[in-house]
Amino acid sequence: MRSNVNENAKWSYEAYDEYAKTFRSWLIGFGVGISALVIGNKDVIEKLAKDDCLKQCLIGGLLCGIFSQVVLALINKYVNWLNYIAEDESLTGWKKSIPGWIVKQIWIDFLLDVLSIVSFSVATISLLNIVGVLKLFG
Repeated sequence: MRSNVNENAKWSYEAYDEYAKTFRSWLIGFGVGISALVIGNKDVIEKLAKDDCLKQCLIGGLLCGIFSQVVLALINKYVNWLNYIAEDESLTGWKKSIPGWIVKQIWIDFLLDVLSIVSFSVATISLLNIVGVLKLFG
């Protein structure tokens, strides 16, 4: 984190960092949990085999939600690594300017988080429909 920011900004960043970690862990845990629930339930597997639409919604939602969080983690990992290296090794050109720009773009995180939420919602609604708790389709 930048050394020239005031204490309030440091506190805000630390709070953001904790919320971001917690939120990402929750999303990944949710996606993995639903996947385990589906795989571990013979009745759900049998119903999925009979309904292509629900199967596509469930599997597509899970994969899209997990994939978007993995992509976001990779973007943040490499951009922050390049920013870290740029401080020590006097990087110039695109290796300094592009990561410096990307790290300031909160909309990237927001967009991929919203995509995960929507994707997991589709998967959850599909699962609830399969087990008979919710009847939105057919």
